[in-house]
Amino acid sequence: MKLNFFINIFVHLLVFCILILPLSSIAQDTNLIVCDPKQPNANNLPDCGFNQLIQLGINLINFLIVLAVPLAAISFVWAGVLLLTSGGSESARDKAKTVATKTGWGLIIVIGAWVIVKTILVVLLGDDSGYSLLTF
Repeated sequence: MKLNFFINIFVHLLVFCILILPLSSIAQDTNLIVCDPKQPNANNLPDCGFNQLIQLGINLINFLIVLAVPLAAISFVWAGVLLLTSGGSESARDKAKTVATKTGWGLIIVIGAWVIVKTILVVLLGDDSGYSLLTF
C-alpha cells in the first residue's frame, strides 16, 4: 500500500515537473525585472521609480495570465479524464464537475482581474501612456 502511494506521488511530481519546467524559459523572456536599485545603468536598466513600478506590475500580470491559461487548460483536461473514467460512479462524476467548475471560476476571476487592472490603467494613465497589458 505504501509503495503505491509513493509511486503515485512520484508520477504526479514527474508530470508536474515536465509541465512546469518549460515555463522557466517564459519567465526569462518576460523581463519581469525592469530596474536595478543597486547598480543603476549597469545592465542598461534605469533607476527605480514610479514608472518602473507600474511596468513591473504590468509584466507580472502578463506573466501570470500566460501561466494561468495553460494551467486552466490542463485542469479542464483533468476534469474531462475524471468524467470519462467515472464509470457511472456518482461521486467521481461530481468530483469532475467540481474540478471543471472551480477551474472555470478561477479563469473568470483571472480575466476579471485583468479587465479591472486594464480599466484602471486606461483611466489613470490614458490610452497613449505606453503601458499596455498583454502585448507580446
